[in-house]
Amino acid sequence: MNVPEAKMNERIDRLTARFASAETEARYKRFIHSESLTIHRWAIGLAIVFYSIYSIYDFNVLTNHIQAIEIRLGASAVAAAALLVMFRKSFCHQYENLSCFAVLVMGAGVNLIIATQPGLDNTYHVAFIQGAVFICFFLRADFLKSALVMMTYLAGIIFALGGKPQTEEAFVQPFVLFTMFLVCGFGSYLIQIIRRNDFLKTQKIERQNEQLNTLLTEAQRDNERKIAALNMLVHFIKTPLHQITGFSDILVNAMRDAPSDESAENARYIKNATVNLTKSVNGLLGYHRLDEAESRSTPEPINVATVVEDLSELLPDGVSMSKGDVASGSIYADPEILRAALNSFAEHYRDKRTGASRVVLSIEDADGVMALSVRDDACVLSAAQYEDLVQPLTQMKGYLSQTGDEMPMALRTVARAIEIIGGDMAHAALAGGNRYRLTFPVADARAAAA
Repeated sequence: MNVPEAKMNERIDRLTARFASAETEARYKRFIHSESLTIHRWAIGLAIVFYSIYSIYDFNVLTNHIQAIEIRLGASAVAAAALLVMFRKSFCHQYENLSCFAVLVMGAGVNLIIATQPGLDNTYHVAFIQGAVFICFFLRADFLKSALVMMTYLAGIIFALGGKPQTEEAFVQPFVLFTMFLVCGFGSYLIQIIRRNDFLKTQKIERQNEQLNTLLTEAQRDNERKIAALNMLVHFIKTPLHQITGFSDILVNAMRDAPSDESAENARYIKNATVNLTKSVNGLLGYHRLDEAESRSTPEPINVATVVEDLSELLPDGVSMSKGDVASGSIYADPEILRAALNSFAEHYRDKRTGASRVVLSIEDADGVMALSVRDDACVLSAAQYEDLVQPLTQMKGYLSQTGDEMPMALRTVARAIEIIGGDMAHAALAGGNRYRLTFPVADARAAAA
């Protein structure tokens, strides 16, 4: 549907206060049907009750009170019949017409009562003001139907006053009703336009929600396709990489005693490049799998002593480990994501180029978070170097290291995993090493917040 056609379908006729498009008007009626039907049923039921109770007032103030009571109760019976029809499934869609009919019958009853009385001493014309307010603002009936009801009221009272003495009241009452009907009619007109504009806004919000749901579904599918593509990539290149590495070892061993050192060096270069490529691919896959793990994350309390124990078991053999202060308590994290963070941290120390030989692990509880402190004697990282190593892939401009041989992913994966968990990772350069501080949400505080 093009934009001009959509605008035409949403246009409201300023004369009738309805949608210019019959299709849009029908959709609007279906939209309000359930709520309006309930309101009309209750409102007409209460109106009949109060209308009948006025028989007591008729008995006390009217001259021909018996006749007035008979008229009132008769009108109540007809209105009640219309209400009962409103409860039938085959007629419930006509609830607005049935409500207007019931109100017209009760108004006709009041007009008959006025016509049967000798004078105009009693202010029975106020009943029509109440009826106008009822139909326009309580039932919120269609503007044209509300106007028809009020015009019928006015015509009926003029007819009822026709045989009365032409006193001041005979002129004042119709004039008062006319002015009040104008006010009520204008209010009904505004209400109908406002309700239809609200309907258009609701429809627009629903369409936007559908579009957002579609975009969300597409984003989830894109993520699934990305992970599947990465898995397939690893599946296809791992075997050739292992083969290249194996044959490189054979070549290096075969050329160890060869007169040409250049050939052996080339074979070693092939082997190192293959190892680096395998490491980069595995790191990249582990980093992107965190997105998949985040979508199905199920955090749970995990004892901090278990975290320290797991990390100590994952550290490579060449790195000795000692424990500092370990506070008691639990963190709140998804076990799979936490495991990925610890594996990547250990992977960082498996790289011989870090120069780490000793690591000290400690846990402290401060400011509502649990902090894992890792101090090492590795090569000191500057703030700029650390930022390069943990920078998210979405913010990177240079994807390779200065030598162009691999992409460092270990600390980057740790930082991403900690971010998903809801914690933070910080680094400080020491005199002879580095200190990493990994903070996690405390299980008790997180559960209390939930």
